[in-house]
Amino acid sequence: MYYTLTMNFEITCIAQQLFAVLLLLIGLVLVIVYIALLPRKEEADESPSFGLELWEIEYKYLNKEIERKERSMIMMGSIIIPACFILMGQALQTRSFCSRLLIVALSTGLYSTWLFTIQLTDRILGNKTYARLRGLEKQMGIHVHRFGLDVREKSRTTVFRINHWLFYMIGLYAIGTLILLIS
Repeated sequence: MYYTLTMNFEITCIAQQLFAVLLLLIGLVLVIVYIALLPRKEEADESPSFGLELWEIEYKYLNKEIERKERSMIMMGSIIIPACFILMGQALQTRSFCSRLLIVALSTGLYSTWLFTIQLTDRILGNKTYARLRGLEKQMGIHVHRFGLDVREKSRTTVFRINHWLFYMIGLYAIGTLILLIS
């Protein structure tokens, strides 16, 4: 009887550790895929504009679009990130390993889905929009968005500021792995 209980306990512990390692590997693969999909620096799109009036309309529209997308991304991120971390906290309060695994998978899956479907596509479109704005500015001899790009490239904190959504995903997967290991 004692031998059977000990054997079942060891198998359960090994299975929990395997799930934790699997979660960590999934997280690492997703980080690598995200980095591979990240848009590279867009060169200024200098396709010709059709006169001063249309240039102004296009420039104003693109500026408003950038502002709207960035505001929307900040609002979504301020909801998704706390929700995922709160779910991780709830995983600690349950005693069942299956429940913990389900909650951790839900939290990391929700964030990863948002990161790839909403944030990444928004970032790709944003980079293209900024490239067009810089092209329009170059045509008219102004430097509003090119100045911001130059300052950003010289900053030491650029990697974190640009990729902070990715660092949250790394944190979620690390915390999820620890939660599964300590159960």
